[in-house]
Amino acid sequence: MAVPARSQDQRPFERVLQLLDRTVVRRPTTGEDWEDIFRLRYNAYRTRDYIESNENRLDSDHWDFADNTFVFGIFVDDQLSMSIRIHHLNKEHPDGPSRESYPNHLNSRMLLRQSFIDCSRFAIDPNLDPSVDRAALRFMPPRLSAMAALFFEADYILHLVRPRHKAFYQRYFHAETFATGGECGTVTFPVDLTATRIGANDQQMLERLPFLHSLESERAMLFDEETARRCCFCVRPTAHLVLKRLNDNMDDERIEAVGASTDAAA
Repeated sequence: MAVPARSQDQRPFERVLQLLDRTVVRRPTTGEDWEDIFRLRYNAYRTRDYIESNENRLDSDHWDFADNTFVFGIFVDDQLSMSIRIHHLNKEHPDGPSRESYPNHLNSRMLLRQSFIDCSRFAIDPNLDPSVDRAALRFMPPRLSAMAALFFEADYILHLVRPRHKAFYQRYFHAETFATGGECGTVTFPVDLTATRIGANDQQMLERLPFLHSLESERAMLFDEETARRCCFCVRPTAHLVLKRLNDNMDDERIEAVGASTDAAA
């Protein structure tokens, strides 16, 4: 697949690809791992008064250990820089933060057997190393949610976001607004529910956002329990490998096309 040039957007996307080279995604496996993520969340949210203070200085809730939940730490240069939580919602496992905030809106869709990737607890270390590109880093959670949507064959990716943050998802991920003005757990502000339709938009997004590319093996290492155990719940991004294969295929097609035209001329 050719990745078209985008004069305004190409620079940040190149920066995302460069950041992927320094990135590892890990799922917490020890008490210390979990505590590091909960502390990062707490520090990120308290810095902006998103949650109330607590004695433990940790942020966690009952969704962290639900059966349909995946919690990830995103490490840049071996430093925990960000965390994201992803839930797979369907008729058999319907519970998640977005359904808790907007039950009526999602229940009717689940009756139609639609399924969802529900993203929550997106947090960046407020003391992020200055060498880490914060603007590029914010694209890492959407990349994980896109891979989850492919792996689980979901219909939509859901995001509970502050109203002023909706523009980011609308611009880059063609998100539509499902509902507005809801509450979400312990956060101190109202949240809107946005959704990206998978299938209709995925080809366009891959062409616009090349860092979303991934190998099937990467998706399995993230979301298949047996495969994840074999790789010790530690995964390196594969976007560059996919893009190299696509470019190699394009070169082969050009060579074949030139050969065919030469034969025809002869």
